[in-house]
Formats: sequence, C-alpha cells, structure tokens
Amino acid sequence: MGNKNVKTVAIVIIVLLFGYYQKWVFFGLYELISHETSDSFMPMPIHKSVQFNDFDLEETSDERIFVKPSPSIPKRNEVSESLGGIKDTQMDSDALSEIVQSRLNTLQSFNCQSTRISCGSPTDCGLGCQVHYLMTCLMLSYSLNGTLIPDFSKWPYSTKWDDIFESINPTNCGPNNDTLTVVWGKNEITLKHASNKNFLRQFKLGLPITRSLGKQLKKSFSNPFLWWAGQFANFTLRPVLEAESWILKTKDFLQFSSGPIVGILIRRRDKKGEKKQQFHSIDKHFTTAKKYFDNIDHRGMNVTRKVYVATDDRSVIKLSQKRYRPPKWEIVAAQRKLDIEDIMKDIILLSDCDFVVCSFTSDICRLVLELMDSRSLNAASKVKSLN
Repeated sequence: MGNKNVKTVAIVIIVLLFGYYQKWVFFGLYELISHETSDSFMPMPIHKSVQFNDFDLEETSDERIFVKPSPSIPKRNEVSESLGGIKDTQMDSDALSEIVQSRLNTLQSFNCQSTRISCGSPTDCGLGCQVHYLMTCLMLSYSLNGTLIPDFSKWPYSTKWDDIFESINPTNCGPNNDTLTVVWGKNEITLKHASNKNFLRQFKLGLPITRSLGKQLKKSFSNPFLWWAGQFANFTLRPVLEAESWILKTKDFLQFSSGPIVGILIRRRDKKGEKKQQFHSIDKHFTTAKKYFDNIDHRGMNVTRKVYVATDDRSVIKLSQKRYRPPKWEIVAAQRKLDIEDIMKDIILLSDCDFVVCSFTSDICRLVLELMDSRSLNAASKVKSLN
C-alpha cells in the first residue's frame, strides 16, 4: 500500500473516531411525505410512525462552539421537569406549551448573546413550504440553545415576512464570525461554521429535539411529533396587529361563530408538479363534510351545514354554491389569489373551523393541523385528509 493510501486510511479512521467520541445521537428518521406528491420536500411529521431526530449537545466536548450559557435562558430540562405530577394530558400540554413558547421568545430576543444560526428555505416555494422550513430551523436553533437568524433570500413574495407576521428575529441579529449556517441536503442537514472551515456537523433529516425532552413527550402524548410541530407553527404564524384585525373582520363577515363550520381546502392553480391522482373532486370533499354533519344530526342537533371553502380557483366556489344550496347548505368563502395575505388568511380561518377536509400533500393542510393541535390535543380527529 502506498504512502498516499496509508494517509487516506489514517484520516478516515481519525474522522470516524472523532465522530464517535462527539456522541451525536439520533433516534432515526421519521416517515416523510414523498416529495413527489408534496408541494416540496419538507421534514414535517404527519403519520404516527414518525420519529424524533434526537440529540443532546450538553454531552459534546465542543459545546462551547454552540452554546453560550446564560441564566436568563430557561434550561432545557425545565420542560421535562414541568411534567412531574401532572396527570391531565391537556394540563400537561398547556404547561409545556407555556414553557416552550417562553423559551422561544427568550432565545429569539436575547440581545444577540446566544449562538447565531442562519437558516431558511433553500427554494422559492410557497408560503406553507416556507413556513415549514422556518419551523424546522427554529427547532434546530431551540435544541442548540441558539438564536435563529432567518434567511429570506429565497422568499418569493413582494410582501415581506415582518409586514404580515411577527418578526422571528426582533433584535435584528446579523451573522458574525461564530454564526452556524444550515445547508439543506436531500437526506441530511449540515451545519457550517462561518470562520472555521473544518467545522461541519451533519444531522439526518428529522425533528430536532434534545434527548430528555423527546423521551418525555413520547411518554406524555399519543402523538408527540404533532405536538412538537404545533408549538413551532404557533410561534411562527403570529399575525401582526393589522393582519389580525382584518382576519377578525373576515370572520365576523362570514359569521364564523354561528354554529359548527367545516373548512374545505381545494387547491388547483398552485398544485403544479403533483400527480393527477392527488386532485380530488369537489364532491369528494363535500361527501366527507356531509358525514360530519350527519353525525351531528344523529345527535338530534339539526344545524345548517355551513362550509368555508378555501381555494385559489373562483370556479370552485361557484360550483360548490350551485351544487350545495340553501336552506340545507350555506357555502361561504373569501376568494384568494396567490398573495401571501390571502393564503395566510386561509390558514388561520381553516384552523378555526370545527372540522377540516384537505389533503396532506398540501403544506397548507399540514399547517392547519399543526395549528389546531397547538390549541387542542384532539386536533387529529378534526382533520380528514383525502389521501
């Protein structure tokens, strides 16, 4: 064996040993929704068989690269400790949610003193896809005890994020020489150090979470992955006051509070690239809505079958109103285009419905489920996917 080959083998062995002693732990990959049928390839959980991508940086010898400890930032184990003695699952959820949201707020507004992590969508995909990338970025920075610096270089809308949603980076932290940048791969996430070119960390795609919290959530909730995603959907999708105002006006105009309402999401123009079998007819959506209202009727509650139709195709609204007429049915809609304001309004209004019919190949549909779960643990029973 030549000297060159010997050196190569030696380098490989050293790298492997270094990686072993760093003790990076992953519980495995979760089941992904195929990027062939989704808006985009995104690491967001839907099925009960998903798994956390679990690690604990407190065990690494180079923790100082990632974490700048501060007494002002809640410790990660406080979340796990808060579960002690609480038996009511919803109380569990509320207590945990308060701690997670508080820690997110602290990390994201901590005067740029914690580790900075630059991360964003690698593609100019739609709003639902953009939000899911940001959510994963936040999960990663949360688990690394760092502050996310959102990268909006691939943001496809003329309206800026901060014009419609609360700022994710209110202190306007910018990158520095110690910033970690997230690079998206097909099956992994790579962390690169701004000044140390030899520093690389790779994670298999999954939901980033510390080991102790991941184990505790699995014990506490029937679908811990959905709960975890819901917390970050709730933090990410916070409308600014002006946006919140016209959402409330729309709800009042459509009389959202006047009895049970079913939300139906029918996308047409923004489903380019998806397989034909992913398109579902109007009648298929309404058949599911009918079953929901039939169950209400069987309980002796005769109500008007009110349906909120969220769509980017005006003909869908007209056809729905033509086929499902008063007095038995009431079809309401807020016609949207592809503008971010209209899409955001659909997400919020759908998440406020009593029952939703959509398709999990849609990032919007998954966001609706995640938002609903952040408010109530039985959200999975309130959303029906047609695929």
